[in-house]
Amino acid sequence: MKCFKKTIVVVISLALLFSIVACATSKTDDSRLMSGLELSDGEEWADMSSYETYDAAEEYFFVKSNIKDMYEMVGRKESFVIYFGFSRCPWCRDLMPVLNYAGKESDWGKVYYADTRANKEWKSNIDMDDYDLLVEMAFDYLPYDENNIKHLDAPTVYFVKNGKIKNAVFAPQYDAHKETIPDALKKKLMSDILKGFKSLR
Repeated sequence: MKCFKKTIVVVISLALLFSIVACATSKTDDSRLMSGLELSDGEEWADMSSYETYDAAEEYFFVKSNIKDMYEMVGRKESFVIYFGFSRCPWCRDLMPVLNYAGKESDWGKVYYADTRANKEWKSNIDMDDYDLLVEMAFDYLPYDENNIKHLDAPTVYFVKNGKIKNAVFAPQYDAHKETIPDALKKKLMSDILKGFKSLR
């Protein structure tokens, strides 16, 4: 009888141990599941691991997107936030933790991420797929370049409410190749991004 009880205790202990290991593994494999965010059909999480300033443990997540996706969401009159940037851009790297924090503070679900350098043959942002659609949607929020062409700068964050761009945040002006973002500019960037999220309410 003692042997039977020991066997039961060992079996139960092993079962609990396997359950704990399985839960721990699923958390480390994809902590996004813990955030409670759900993807819509056809959506997938953006891989932000190449951003050295991005911390997945913060449980605020980016969804892979592009200009065509944005155009379709605008056509459906959706409200959303989309960030255009790329991981080797120092202004984008400085913006990432600010956008992460502001998104959490604003309790906004997910941010769409369009990698401006997704095309390996990239030469300019105006070469991005469906760039003409972006110009159509965001004409008033695109600066002119030196050739008098509407040009998307990285980083840019668009705040879209019911299919209309309500606000946009661009990179602050400083030499990101030589310095990290100065505190005063970081505070202004945070304030501008928080206002963008607020404009969607």
